[in-house]
Amino acid sequence: MSTKQNFLKISSIDSVSSDMALIAKILSLQKKALKNDKGESMYYYGILGDETGTIPFTAWTFSSSLRVGDVIEIEHASSREYNGTIRLNIDARSQVVMKPGTDMEVKRSYSEKKIRDLSLKEPFVTVKGKISGVIEKEKEKNGEMITLYYGNLEDDTAVIRVTSFSRKLEEGETVKIVGAKVSEYNGRLRLTISDKTQVEHADLDFKIGIRLSNISDVKSPISGVSLAAVIVNIGAKSGVIKRCKTCNRKIDDDFCEEHPDDGFYKDLFAYFTAEDGTGYVHCTSGKSSLEEILGLTPDPLETQNITSNQVMKKLNETLLGKPVVISGDFVKNNDSLTFRARTIKQMSEDDLRIVQMFEAEEII
Repeated sequence: MSTKQNFLKISSIDSVSSDMALIAKILSLQKKALKNDKGESMYYYGILGDETGTIPFTAWTFSSSLRVGDVIEIEHASSREYNGTIRLNIDARSQVVMKPGTDMEVKRSYSEKKIRDLSLKEPFVTVKGKISGVIEKEKEKNGEMITLYYGNLEDDTAVIRVTSFSRKLEEGETVKIVGAKVSEYNGRLRLTISDKTQVEHADLDFKIGIRLSNISDVKSPISGVSLAAVIVNIGAKSGVIKRCKTCNRKIDDDFCEEHPDDGFYKDLFAYFTAEDGTGYVHCTSGKSSLEEILGLTPDPLETQNITSNQVMKKLNETLLGKPVVISGDFVKNNDSLTFRARTIKQMSEDDLRIVQMFEAEEII
């Protein structure tokens, strides 16, 4: 690479530009495959940083040997605006060279986000909310026992799982977390608090309530969301299913292939599609929510020997074409989001007023 380049600092990249050179550290790195008529191509995206700040980047040509923590020298890069944010673009014209043995102190800047707006595209953020569901666990690390804290953080838009390696989480505490890391585990987003994360008490400037959301506004697998929607389709395989007593997996016969001698139990399960005027989402629902909405007594599968046809009939009568409020979690399934319903209830007059207030606020 040329030694005559004027290397820019990241803090100075605040507009659309081209033919730029900079030296930066890779803070996060992910890749995604794209398929089109010409075949499959790979692009990379993540965050770069230097001593002045950070910037998201997209790279269409990138060495597979590069890793998080590497310092790289980049020439002939450009900057573009995407969704109101300046991003660095590395294309076929750009040159990227690793600088082995080089380290760099990075000044991190974290934009403040609502939980509903978190995504892997911005892996370090600032969030505010209320801590709940705290659990402490002991774990051995490097020959020493450390205490890990698990809990939930909730704001007025959603709920997210939190893991803390360095700070005790207090039940009911309202906090501002600066520099939390966003990651994904088992199809859902989570936050991690490390020794570099700042956690401080905060007075919340919002109220935590029903957390209504438009389906089209949700782009990531978040939890604790409510949808005001209409059920437009119910899957034909909804009804009574069999599950292995040991692994709880759905089975088609009277035995599980992995645990053939352990028997099965009957369960309720439903597949349906919900639509709210802004979009639609495929949903699943289990026994507890279905018993309540269908008005079934506890353990109807054992005491009443209810059948799939009876369940399907009740589902069509009770839900199909009806306005409902569904509460639960968005889950990532391959590259799309599905919704796991924890509760389903027919929309009441009180719910309708809340929905109307929510829609009025969205318009404003």
